[in-house]
Amino acid sequence: MMSIFDRPNEGPKEIDPAFIKILRNKKSDPTKKGSIYVSEKCPLCNNQLFNLEPYGMFCLLHPDTRIICKSYSVRYGKIHKRFKSYNDAYQFLIHLRVSKSEGTLDERKYKRDNPLSFQNASDKFLNIIKAKNRSEKRINALECHFKVAKGYFQDRDIREIKNIDLDEFLITKLKHLAKRTQKDYLTNLRQFFKWLLDNDEINRLPKFPLIKVPESRAVRFARVEDFIKVFNKLFDLFWDYNFKIVLGCAWMATYSLRTTELVTGIKEKNITQAKKTGILLLPAEAAKIRTDQEIPLTETDLEFIRQLPDDIDQNKPFFRHNHNANRRYWEKQFPAKFLADKWAIAHKEALGIGQGEPGFVPLYHGTVTTMLTFLRADFTEAELKEASRKRSNAFERYSEPYKENMRKVYRRTLRFQEKRLNFGKGLVNKKQGT
Repeated sequence: MMSIFDRPNEGPKEIDPAFIKILRNKKSDPTKKGSIYVSEKCPLCNNQLFNLEPYGMFCLLHPDTRIICKSYSVRYGKIHKRFKSYNDAYQFLIHLRVSKSEGTLDERKYKRDNPLSFQNASDKFLNIIKAKNRSEKRINALECHFKVAKGYFQDRDIREIKNIDLDEFLITKLKHLAKRTQKDYLTNLRQFFKWLLDNDEINRLPKFPLIKVPESRAVRFARVEDFIKVFNKLFDLFWDYNFKIVLGCAWMATYSLRTTELVTGIKEKNITQAKKTGILLLPAEAAKIRTDQEIPLTETDLEFIRQLPDDIDQNKPFFRHNHNANRRYWEKQFPAKFLADKWAIAHKEALGIGQGEPGFVPLYHGTVTTMLTFLRADFTEAELKEASRKRSNAFERYSEPYKENMRKVYRRTLRFQEKRLNFGKGLVNKKQGT
């Protein structure tokens, strides 16, 4: 639609026609590079409108009236940008001219794809890392860390990110994480900015916050004699109360499972399916991986779980409280630290060393780490790596020889769990919930 005229109190009321000469001479002034353009015409004569800085858009045949347009386009070299008001367009044009005179103008910043934004630059960095065939574990870590960083910095110019911005990122987004995890985030960000510096995208490397990480402890594991004592004590204390406490700790040692994978991932439907196939399916969301894991159960465990009745509600967690627990906990899933607390009690009873005391070996180290350590004498590193499923690439569980190798490793762990050998010979003749 046609433009409208200024209100009587807006803009200059009378402009000398000599401004035509000003428009012509402006092109010869290098400090006046660029201009503002509009697609609309003069509403009186339908002629082209011209920019008379800093007043606005005018028609050569009607120089006494400023025309208000709907859209203003700033053109400065290869930079094109639209604005809804003349004042905004003029301020942007002045900013470009000042930046040019100071030597700080980078036309890439104003491209439509904005290659200097943190979001686009980090995407390019990740694509280069992937093209170098880095491990999936490495790529997954980078994607996770940069997803958080992109959510914070968004389209910020990478050249404008300073030390204080990184400090605020640490406080705002990473405060709840462990120190070692915070350091991993900042290490990957430092690698990204180092890549930008090497490619001349930035002039200097920002200073990153210092993260003091506690000294890493040596991997803790129990002596095999101590493991047998603790496990047997666990059996004596809790089998009659709720056999799933003992079974959970046993499966951690045998199948290298984490507590969260047990209590959140294994449902009644997984056990029912395992009775038929001999394969325990661990959902991907429980193991925090992309695909489900298939765990071939040992003959001892298969014989035992096949004696358990199928629950009506197949979506119930398998590792849950029975009616020996407090009434308010009946049929509820084990809390995250429940098994660890029971392990600590058995550890104290068997060895006289309680939680937090020197020499105490917590649940995961006392089961998973201990078993993997002592099985090194019987199996190759590759076999243990396959059986423990501790690798970064996608899991493939469809080869029967592969599953049989895993089952062979699992079967050997039973020699350290003497009382488990009776699992398949019948349940304890005492009432307990399942």
